[in-house]
Amino acid sequence: EFRAAISRGDLIEYEEIFGNYYGTMRSQVRAGIERGDFVIFDVDVKGALSLRSAFPDDTLLIFVAPPSMDVLERRLRDRHTETDAQIAQRLARAEMEMAHREAFDVVLVNDDLQRTLDAAERIVREAMMGSPTQPGLFEA
Repeated sequence: EFRAAISRGDLIEYEEIFGNYYGTMRSQVRAGIERGDFVIFDVDVKGALSLRSAFPDDTLLIFVAPPSMDVLERRLRDRHTETDAQIAQRLARAEMEMAHREAFDVVLVNDDLQRTLDAAERIVREAMMGSPTQPGLFEA
């Protein structure tokens, strides 16, 4: 069914990440926007840029970045859920994604989870109220 949706062009974007397929249905996004809903997605860089391309006037892109690649590696290792090879794969992907962060409206540096969540919520609430979001880098 997923492959059929790809063939029909029903997906704005899709990707295989670490053996799992993810995608965004064009019809669901369009329906939400038409209802006046604020549709929120957690997608990778490719997905975010595809959403922006499909709905250029209706997107606010927030990139959540680690304080550094060293901190990201430590966080991954401290979870004890992945092999060294999987961690290396995730770090390589993170470096690739970090190279595209300037394409986002806002970059949040996740130094503290609660502050990062609070900052993201504030930015989204302001956007929902019609306040223009100031692009830039935010330390959280």
